[in-house]
Amino acid sequence: MSNTNETILEVNLNKLKHNYYYLKSLLKNDCKIIAVVKAFAYGHGDVVISKKLEQLGVDTFWVADFEEGISLREGGIKSKIIIANPGRKSFDDIIKNDLDVVLHNKNLLDFYISKNTNVNVHIKFNTGMNRYGFDVDEIEEISEKLKNNKQLNVVSVCSHLSSADDISKSETTLNQIKLFEKASNKLEENLSYRLDKHILNSNGVFHFPKKMFDMVRLGITLFGAYENKNLLQVSKLKSVISQNRNIKKGSGVG
Repeated sequence: MSNTNETILEVNLNKLKHNYYYLKSLLKNDCKIIAVVKAFAYGHGDVVISKKLEQLGVDTFWVADFEEGISLREGGIKSKIIIANPGRKSFDDIIKNDLDVVLHNKNLLDFYISKNTNVNVHIKFNTGMNRYGFDVDEIEEISEKLKNNKQLNVVSVCSHLSSADDISKSETTLNQIKLFEKASNKLEENLSYRLDKHILNSNGVFHFPKKMFDMVRLGITLFGAYENKNLLQVSKLKSVISQNRNIKKGSGVG
């Protein structure tokens, strides 16, 4: 065995397919999957994974930044790609590569308005995660800005659950979902057209299936990195033992 392949990561696309169809079976018929493929698809290979998922029917992908989005475009992905943290310096690349953006604060919203360029946007509210997101009490202000700037095509409204993995904090999660529903409905009412809504992540799908909206964002579960007997581990890391050594008790190991 050559030194170049002593350590390899095997990715089984058939297991990815199995996981996708299993997860899809848990959703409402009209609920779609947003595949989260940030961080090189959690180390599995962003383009290879996304191409397979696109073949299976996924038409929306979620990544962290514009560079990840460009990687997918250059790899041949034709579906919608949403950039969670678009920033400002990446604007030209985002437009050039037909990428969608998540707008989560007034400064970013004002910047995109100032560019006066057609772009698909997704509005994110902070409902308790306390990272990114507009405050709910900013709805009227941002609604007016969006209504007066039709070049920003609002596709969806979203939020992020803080504790969906912790059943002991179910009340917190349910309060977040309730606040999200109120905020998203109000934004939809103000804009006078229908928006896709999504707040559930992988944990949310398993623990709060009755709180499903139009879409769900799935990442680690697609790769089987979740404690569920129906999910298969997609990847396997293989290597070789370089050397065996017997040492005396009390010896140091550097």
